[in-house]
Amino acid sequence: MDQCLADLHLLADTLEIPESNLQMALANYRHRIRQRLVATGIVFHWDVELEPCPSYSSRQLVQIMRIIQESLTNAIRHAEASNITIRAKSDGHGSLLVEVVDDGIGMSENPEGGRGLINMKKRAAELAGMLTIEPSAPGTRVRLELGHGQNP
Repeated sequence: MDQCLADLHLLADTLEIPESNLQMALANYRHRIRQRLVATGIVFHWDVELEPCPSYSSRQLVQIMRIIQESLTNAIRHAEASNITIRAKSDGHGSLLVEVVDDGIGMSENPEGGRGLINMKKRAAELAGMLTIEPSAPGTRVRLELGHGQNP
């Protein structure tokens, strides 16, 4: 039930944002989940540099935010992490890099690809982006790249 409410809040917050501003969506998301994050005992790091920020449609913005949300949920539930970093950077030329990195136990070499991972891959494909999920010594890195194939 909590996850359903979180999904509804994410959609409402994202769709209310004028001009589909990712920086504003991330700020709203961070504010909304602050208490949940504190309750986990995990230290969260936010590294957001989105000036200038590429413009996205409401649908694209929802897809980006849902990938972040699923990545963060997976890290909290499964990683046994002490630290999680959420990073978003743009290069000013239409490229975007979003990462959720934890220092937990990592994923198995052949993750089964539960519904969350499958949905993240579908969302990235809809965005014409590249999604990679890889070991991060220690932990796991979920990386979404959008734009001109350049790394911000």
